[in-house]
Amino acid sequence: MTVCDSDAARAKENAERHCAMYFHSVMHHYEMMSEHFAKTKGYAEYGAGAEAMRAAGLDDMVRGYVDQQLWGTPDQILRKLEGRRATMGDIGCLCAFRFGASPFDVSERSMRLFAAEVLPVAKAWQASGEQLQAAE
Repeated sequence: MTVCDSDAARAKENAERHCAMYFHSVMHHYEMMSEHFAKTKGYAEYGAGAEAMRAAGLDDMVRGYVDQQLWGTPDQILRKLEGRRATMGDIGCLCAFRFGASPFDVSERSMRLFAAEVLPVAKAWQASGEQLQAAE
Protein backbone atom coordinates (compact mmCIF):
# COMPACT_ATOMS: atom_id res chain seq x y z
CA MET A 1 0.00 0.00 0.00
CA THR A 2 1.45 3.34 -1.02
CA VAL A 3 0.49 6.82 0.18
CA CYS A 4 2.66 9.60 -1.22
CA ASP A 5 1.89 13.18 -0.25
CA SER A 6 3.77 16.47 -0.17
CA ASP A 7 2.47 16.94 3.39
CA ALA A 8 3.97 14.43 5.85
CA ALA A 9 1.15 14.75 8.38
CA ARG A 10 -1.51 14.20 5.74
CA ALA A 11 0.39 11.19 4.36
CA LYS A 12 0.51 9.67 7.84
CA GLU A 13 -3.17 10.37 8.47
CA ASN A 14 -4.20 8.79 5.15
CA ALA A 15 -1.93 5.78 5.69
CA GLU A 16 -3.23 5.21 9.20
CA ARG A 17 -6.82 5.48 8.00
CA HIS A 18 -6.78 3.63 4.68
CA CYS A 19 -4.02 1.05 5.22
CA ALA A 20 -5.62 0.13 8.53
CA MET A 21 -9.05 -0.15 6.92
CA TYR A 22 -7.65 -2.41 4.21
CA PHE A 23 -5.87 -4.57 6.80
CA HIS A 24 -9.06 -4.91 8.85
CA SER A 25 -10.98 -5.97 5.74
CA VAL A 26 -8.41 -8.68 4.89
CA MET A 27 -8.34 -9.96 8.46
CA HIS A 28 -12.13 -10.14 8.51
CA HIS A 29 -12.55 -11.64 5.03
CA TYR A 30 -10.01 -14.42 5.54
CA GLU A 31 -10.86 -14.88 9.24
CA MET A 32 -7.12 -14.71 9.91
CA MET A 33 -7.42 -14.66 13.71
CA SER A 34 -9.92 -17.50 13.82
CA GLU A 35 -9.35 -20.79 15.61
CA HIS A 36 -10.66 -22.90 12.72
CA PHE A 37 -7.26 -23.08 10.98
CA ALA A 38 -5.82 -25.21 13.79
CA LYS A 39 -8.54 -27.81 13.14
CA THR A 40 -8.26 -27.85 9.34
CA LYS A 41 -5.99 -30.43 7.73
CA GLY A 42 -3.07 -28.81 5.94
CA TYR A 43 -3.47 -25.45 7.70
CA ALA A 44 -1.44 -26.05 10.86
CA GLU A 45 0.90 -23.15 9.99
CA TYR A 46 -2.08 -20.84 9.58
CA GLY A 47 -3.34 -22.00 12.95
CA ALA A 48 -0.02 -21.14 14.58
CA GLY A 49 -0.03 -17.79 12.81
CA ALA A 50 -3.59 -17.07 13.96
CA GLU A 51 -2.60 -17.93 17.53
CA ALA A 52 0.36 -15.54 17.33
CA MET A 53 -1.89 -12.80 15.93
CA ARG A 54 -4.41 -13.29 18.72
CA ALA A 55 -1.58 -13.08 21.25
CA ALA A 56 -0.25 -9.86 19.69
CA GLY A 57 -3.70 -8.32 19.48
CA LEU A 58 -5.40 -6.70 16.53
CA ASP A 59 -4.36 -3.15 17.41
CA ASP A 60 -0.66 -4.08 17.41
CA MET A 61 -1.11 -6.05 14.20
CA VAL A 62 -2.68 -3.02 12.51
CA ARG A 63 0.08 -0.67 13.69
CA GLY A 64 2.76 -3.08 12.47
CA TYR A 65 1.08 -3.46 9.10
CA VAL A 66 0.69 0.29 8.57
CA ASP A 67 4.29 0.93 9.63
CA GLN A 68 5.58 -1.50 6.97
CA GLN A 69 3.80 0.19 4.06
CA LEU A 70 5.32 2.84 1.77
CA TRP A 71 3.90 6.14 2.93
CA GLY A 72 5.13 9.65 3.52
CA THR A 73 6.55 12.48 1.47
CA PRO A 74 8.55 11.53 -1.62
CA ASP A 75 11.77 11.96 0.37
CA GLN A 76 10.47 9.81 3.25
CA ILE A 77 9.47 7.07 0.82
CA LEU A 78 12.88 7.20 -0.88
CA ARG A 79 14.58 6.87 2.53
CA LYS A 80 12.40 3.80 3.28
CA LEU A 81 13.34 2.28 -0.06
CA GLU A 82 17.02 3.02 0.58
CA GLY A 83 16.76 1.29 3.93
CA ARG A 84 15.20 -1.76 2.35
CA ARG A 85 17.87 -1.86 -0.36
CA ALA A 86 20.59 -1.61 2.28
CA THR A 87 19.09 -4.60 4.08
CA MET A 88 17.95 -6.78 1.16
CA GLY A 89 19.82 -5.54 -1.90
CA ASP A 90 18.12 -4.49 -5.09
CA ILE A 91 14.41 -4.99 -4.72
CA GLY A 92 11.24 -4.23 -6.57
CA CYS A 93 8.01 -2.99 -5.15
CA LEU A 94 4.42 -3.37 -6.20
CA CYS A 95 2.53 -0.21 -5.33
CA ALA A 96 -1.21 -0.05 -4.73
CA PHE A 97 -2.58 3.48 -4.50
CA ARG A 98 -6.30 2.88 -4.01
CA PHE A 99 -7.40 0.69 -1.11
CA GLY A 100 -9.29 0.88 2.15
CA ALA A 101 -11.97 3.28 0.87
CA SER A 102 -9.38 5.85 -0.14
CA PRO A 103 -11.11 8.62 -2.10
CA PHE A 104 -10.21 8.69 -5.78
CA ASP A 105 -8.68 12.18 -5.62
CA VAL A 106 -6.42 11.18 -2.70
CA SER A 107 -5.29 8.05 -4.54
CA GLU A 108 -4.71 9.88 -7.81
CA ARG A 109 -2.72 12.67 -6.11
CA SER A 110 -0.60 10.04 -4.37
CA MET A 111 0.04 8.09 -7.59
CA ARG A 112 0.94 11.18 -9.60
CA LEU A 113 3.35 12.52 -6.97
CA PHE A 114 4.99 9.10 -6.61
CA ALA A 115 5.36 8.87 -10.40
CA ALA A 116 6.82 12.37 -10.62
CA GLU A 117 9.20 12.38 -7.66
CA VAL A 118 9.89 8.85 -6.40
CA LEU A 119 9.89 6.70 -9.51
CA PRO A 120 12.54 8.67 -11.45
CA VAL A 121 14.98 8.39 -8.53
CA ALA A 122 14.32 4.67 -8.07
CA LYS A 123 14.76 4.09 -11.81
CA ALA A 124 18.05 6.01 -11.71
CA TRP A 125 19.32 3.66 -8.99
CA GLN A 126 18.67 0.72 -11.28
CA ALA A 127 20.10 2.42 -14.37
CA SER A 128 23.31 3.46 -12.61
CA GLY A 129 23.82 0.06 -11.04
CA GLU A 130 24.34 1.90 -7.77
CA GLN A 131 24.76 -0.48 -4.85
CA LEU A 132 23.97 0.59 -1.31
CA GLN A 133 26.31 -0.65 1.36
CA ALA A 134 24.83 -1.85 4.64
CA ALA A 135 25.85 0.29 7.59
CA GLU A 136 28.72 -1.28 9.51
